[in-house]
Formats: sequence, C-alpha cells, structure tokens
Amino acid sequence: MRENQAPASAEESTPSTSKTESSTQNPTTKITYEYYSQVFQQDFPKLKFKCLASDTCEKFDVYKVQIQAAVTENAKNEIKVKQELHHRKSEKAQAWMKEDMVASNFK
Repeated sequence: MRENQAPASAEESTPSTSKTESSTQNPTTKITYEYYSQVFQQDFPKLKFKCLASDTCEKFDVYKVQIQAAVTENAKNEIKVKQELHHRKSEKAQAWMKEDMVASNFK
C-alpha cells in the first residue's frame, strides 16, 4: 500500500498471518529464482548475489594484505613463502585432528 493512501478498513491494514489464508489467496503462485534475480537486478542494482566466502584465519588474511601491499617482488616472495608454510602447517594440523577423530571412533 502506498504511503499517501489510507486503508479502507482495519482488515486491510493488518497483514494475514494464517498459512491457510495465504495458500487459498494464491494457491498456484510459484516464485522462481529467475523472478527474484530480475527484481533485484532492476530494482536494486547495487545488491549482488554471490557465493559465501569461506572462513580464513587471521594470519592468512594478514599475509594476503601484506602481499597486495608489498612494493618489491622480493618482499612479495618472502611473504608468499611464509603464507605457504602457514598453509601447510594448518593442513597438517587438520589431518592430525581427522586421524585422531577416526582413531577415537568419535563422530
């Protein structure tokens, strides 16, 4: 309802919360992803649908920023080596945890 229009009655001003009422009002209405996509593209061009970012640790994020900010190739390479070492240690720790879970029959 538009702001400049007053509701004709109290029934019009309160939305229906009953599930059966809404299904009888629009029994065959199906909203598709394409419809939502079109509405968002037309009415909200600055909003975007995208995949969620995976969680990364703080240290990895710091390395990423340092690599982007590094002035020389030598500095970038040093940070990349530290980042790779950190990544390998993290993967090894995760593998150990997984092995421990299997060994303890904990699921």
